[in-house]
Amino acid sequence: MYATADDLVTRYDRALLADLAGDDAAPTDPVSSARVLRALEGASGEVNAAARLGGSGKYNRRRKDQRTGQGTARHAVTSRFRNAAMRAAETS
Repeated sequence: MYATADDLVTRYDRALLADLAGDDAAPTDPVSSARVLRALEGASGEVNAAARLGGSGKYNRRRKDQRTGQGTARHAVTSRFRNAAMRAAETS
């Protein structure tokens, strides 16, 4: 995994992440949430899959090998949570 739940909490509001991580309107600590862990694993998988495709894209294998991949993965993970937060805000 390229990013951790602590990375998310550092960048985004902990209360919002707790709301997104919880079930049935009950907030859950995002650092220990299985839902957050699955989202982080999924986002890391997306980065790895895109890197395997190669080409001239943002995540090609050569560029990934030249970097640690940390910034790219954090962007992918935080984008997923930002999009989920925006969808949640639209429905409330």
